[in-house]
Amino acid sequence: MIEKLFLITFLIVFNTAQSQRSSACKCSLLTKYEDSVQASYSTSEKLIENTKLKSNALKKRFDFIKVQTVKNPASIDAVVDSLELEYNKAILNKVPDSILGFYKIEDSLSKLAFQRKYYEIPRPLIIKTGKIGRKIGILYVLKHSFNPAYYLKISNDEGKTWKNYFTGLYKESNFVFKSNSNFLLWKDENHFQIEADIVRMTEPLSLPGGGPVYETVKNNALVVINLKEILKDSDEDGWNDLDEIMNYFTNPFSKDSDRDGISDSEDLNPKYATVENDFTKIFEAIIYGNYTLLETEKAWEDAFEVDIENFKNDIKKQQEELNKQSSTRPKDFVDKLRVRIIVTDDENLLRINTYGEKVVFLTSKEYQEFQKTSPFNILVQRYSKMFKCLDLKDTYILEFDEVAYGKTYLIKKSKKGYIVTVVGGWET
Repeated sequence: MIEKLFLITFLIVFNTAQSQRSSACKCSLLTKYEDSVQASYSTSEKLIENTKLKSNALKKRFDFIKVQTVKNPASIDAVVDSLELEYNKAILNKVPDSILGFYKIEDSLSKLAFQRKYYEIPRPLIIKTGKIGRKIGILYVLKHSFNPAYYLKISNDEGKTWKNYFTGLYKESNFVFKSNSNFLLWKDENHFQIEADIVRMTEPLSLPGGGPVYETVKNNALVVINLKEILKDSDEDGWNDLDEIMNYFTNPFSKDSDRDGISDSEDLNPKYATVENDFTKIFEAIIYGNYTLLETEKAWEDAFEVDIENFKNDIKKQQEELNKQSSTRPKDFVDKLRVRIIVTDDENLLRINTYGEKVVFLTSKEYQEFQKTSPFNILVQRYSKMFKCLDLKDTYILEFDEVAYGKTYLIKKSKKGYIVTVVGGWET
């Protein structure tokens, strides 16, 4: 099975990193953490296996969603992808611009396509639009993970003001909405509708490899959604209750979940108020820093020093350098919805400054709950707690892993602050 192959690959390379780490620091708590990470992959595998059942694919998700059957359904195969047509035309009789193919052409066309918008939503993301009376609706998919989410943007005054709502549904888990649906988006003022294929995953994403692969269970579904639950924003913070419960894990009944004076929808770290200490600075340096590397005895080790006293000035300069190197394109409506998900139980990491980036921090228990409703969303980053080494004074160990790679950091106190060294790593 693909998950097992991925897990075996993970374990083989992980063990290499583990042997390098064990020679640098003795820490029984880190060993327990590694065991829990491996167990979570097994849990994820079981959850994904459950989605393969046809009965689960057809199972009713919410009371406010009804699935009807249509006689002459629209076919997804008949959907014309204008971006793909442009791409095929652009590469005709041209030589590939990279070893990956026509990367520069594809990237350029994609950027141009996303500049074409309808009320702030890039047109490639839009599935269906509709108007009834003064009400305008835009049904779109937010493609920022392996499990894209369906959103509905609504204006009740013909486009003057808008509100955004998560529908509670994810693409391919188990609905694939059809942009060529034969039905108007609005059934009436209180219900919207869209044709869909109901699918189940037969082969999940493999790294390295391909996928995921889906099988259509029902190709003639009409999904009718009652707006009553979708519109609920109990604390009036700009996020509907479904979004807070399923995607952000914030309090749907508190406009400011962490009580830092910033509304949840505007807060870059909505769950935890920011604090400042040596350990939050170390985490910020690892995640957001751009430090000059030190010379080390071992060529494969990367190391840098965090000057605690001058940390604010240092990280500010490094952020400015990084911003110069990256795109200066201002963030649009969709960019503001995208978030990084970090899973950790470290109290200091939960409370770091995220330097302009929206981050949702989940504890390991919260991540287990998140997996139940979103088993395919594997684009998360995990950090262990910063554990103290048992055999070294003022020395700590930290482990990081993502889908395809990971690192082990050794953090040792120095005269200026702390030296951070990468003492192990793995990748698929």
